[in-house]
Amino acid sequence: MAVRSAVDTTDMNLVDSLNVHLEVTIAAPTRLVFDALTKDIAAWWGFPFIKRKDAQTIVLEPMVGGRLYEVYGENEGALWGMVSAIKSGEVLSLVGSMGMPEPTYGAVTFELESQGNVTIIKFSHSAFGRISQEHKGCYRGVERVIGCAAAGFCRATYS
Repeated sequence: MAVRSAVDTTDMNLVDSLNVHLEVTIAAPTRLVFDALTKDIAAWWGFPFIKRKDAQTIVLEPMVGGRLYEVYGENEGALWGMVSAIKSGEVLSLVGSMGMPEPTYGAVTFELESQGNVTIIKFSHSAFGRISQEHKGCYRGVERVIGCAAAGFCRATYS
């Protein structure tokens, strides 16, 4: 029996962490905002927040253990994460690579707080692993996307 082994440490400097916290205020009732965030995620979650430009859509199964994944074709795609907690109108939490290169592991949470006919979305994403500056830079403008998505104004683009 022959065994070959190699340890490559050239990418070790890419191991990093990410902690993003945003608050977005939406002039809409919490129920409508939650539905917009969970029921047709492909309507607003698109480029540049997808792994591959040839993605046909992105799917969220809004239940504990449900998947968040991209679809490239029949039986082809990429798993972003799984729903770890969900309470209608209040919270959606996901765990997984969340579209970053593996090995990366993180948690994303959308917490909704009602203030009359206004909803405050508290968004957080904490992760560790192979997180480049490019991935950290993806968060520029994400508050606008979350805000207009929750209000039902964004339309995603797919190639």
